[in-house]
Amino acid sequence: MHLIQENIDLSNRTKQLVLALIFGLTGFLTPVNAAGELAGSQKTILFVCQFGSVKSALAREIFRKKVADRGLNFNVISRAITPEDHAAPGFLTQVASEGINLAADPLRKLDTPLLESADIVVIFDSLPAGLIRADARDWRQVPSMNDDYLRARPDMDARLDQLLVELETRP
Repeated sequence: MHLIQENIDLSNRTKQLVLALIFGLTGFLTPVNAAGELAGSQKTILFVCQFGSVKSALAREIFRKKVADRGLNFNVISRAITPEDHAAPGFLTQVASEGINLAADPLRKLDTPLLESADIVVIFDSLPAGLIRADARDWRQVPSMNDDYLRARPDMDARLDQLLVELETRP
C-alpha cells in the first residue's frame, strides 16, 4: 500500500483497487453493492422508516452493537423514505445518555437498488408505491420513540433480539 502516497485521502478499498489495476490483478477485484460495500462479503440488514432519524437510526445503532458484541459480520444500515431530522429533543437526550449516536451515519434516502439488494429489510413505515419489497419485515407496530422512548424501547429490543437469534441460526 505504500506505493500510493499516504497524504492522498483514499479509503483502503480504493487503494486496493488502484493497486489491483496497476498490477493487473483482475481476480482481486470484487464487485461493490449499492450500499458501497463489498458484494458477497456480508449480509446486509436494512432498516427503513419515514424520516430516517428515529426508529431506523436507533435500530441500526442498537443492532450494530448487538452484532459486534457477538462477533458477527453483518452490514447494518438504515434509510429514510423522506429524509428529515425528526427526532424530539427528549428522545435525543435519552439515547445520548445511553451512548447511542444516531448521527453515526448521514440521513440517506431509500432507493430501489438498495431495497432490492438488501438481504433483510425491516420497515417501520409503509413503503411508497414505487418501492416494493414483498418480503420486508413489517415492524410498523413499534410504538413511537419520540412520544415515549422508555415504553417503546423494550418492544424494539425484543424484535432486534429475535432477528439476531434468527441470523445466528441461519446457514
